[in-house]
Amino acid sequence: ATIGNSAKIGNSAKIGDSAKIGYYAKIGNYAKIGNEFNRDSKDVFSELNILVMVGILIQNGIGIFYKAVKPDLTDFHRGKYQYKIGKSDKIKLERNQSIDCGEGWHWTSYEKAVAFAEKREHKIISAEIKIDDILSVSNKVRVKAFKNVQEIKL
Repeated sequence: ATIGNSAKIGNSAKIGDSAKIGYYAKIGNYAKIGNEFNRDSKDVFSELNILVMVGILIQNGIGIFYKAVKPDLTDFHRGKYQYKIGKSDKIKLERNQSIDCGEGWHWTSYEKAVAFAEKREHKIISAEIKIDDILSVSNKVRVKAFKNVQEIKL
């Protein structure tokens, strides 16, 4: 299990395999979070859940999500995917909440993107993502499509 900085977990709490808990998360005494927690819930892909889990507000079915990339706009994971300013991409994939880190692209909030970059040389990009293109939701979203990539200069 991965537990973020300053996370607090109460006495006798149980957390299933591969569970991830974000920074400053608090879980009360006797809480149980198993492998199947919220797996098939229809609420996983709701605007409210995306706001709570990722920190992104969805408006008119679209949210602006963020990603840390290398200075050449390639991904940190493999360094092979090239993002292009103003461009879009899509792939055919099925929605599956049980796959957190799988095929597709991963996007998150601005704050989480900056934290992910840590002290590495990076750029932050944004993209418009339709709620219907979100494949899974955790502290990030895994998506099958995005559009209008922009470089963020903050």
